[in-house]
Amino acid sequence: MEELQEEFFRRHDYYQVISLLLQKGETIRIPLYGFCMRPIIQNGDEATIIPTKPGNLRRGDIIVYRNEERFKIHRFLRFTTISDTLYLITKGDRTIHFDPPVSPQLLLGKVTHVHRGNKTINLETLHQRLLHLLLGRLSPFLSVIEYKGLPLPRRCASKSFRLVMGVGFREFLRKHKNFLFKSL
Repeated sequence: MEELQEEFFRRHDYYQVISLLLQKGETIRIPLYGFCMRPIIQNGDEATIIPTKPGNLRRGDIIVYRNEERFKIHRFLRFTTISDTLYLITKGDRTIHFDPPVSPQLLLGKVTHVHRGNKTINLETLHQRLLHLLLGRLSPFLSVIEYKGLPLPRRCASKSFRLVMGVGFREFLRKHKNFLFKSL
């Protein structure tokens, strides 16, 4: 069986095969490499990816799209229009800069599960949806703070949270503590 797989991938491009499977509506599971989405996705994790359309995306989703000859797996932040054309704005959680605008035609799918050893994290639960929405809103700020190594005073962090989320951090925790901490 291994010889058959090796021969198949010698004759076909791995990324092309994965792209075709997703375009045909197949759900796939692939290994992931890199550090730009830590701690949600770590180097060596595997991800279950389902095909999706741009209209089904929600802020904070982790998406897969074609980038030159490879894939990028980054967080979807929002849509933008440039010269009457719709684009996706994405960013790795641990990168400082946003990715160049992504054409919706390059979108392949979104990550629904992360597999780490014998543990599986379902990114579609309410707890995870809230977490990813929060990360989608805070991602531009968190990576700059981490990169610069800035000590963020509690008062400044609270004001930043209120600005982004529209509610104080303690109030947010009180309101959502059952959802946020139930499965931890």
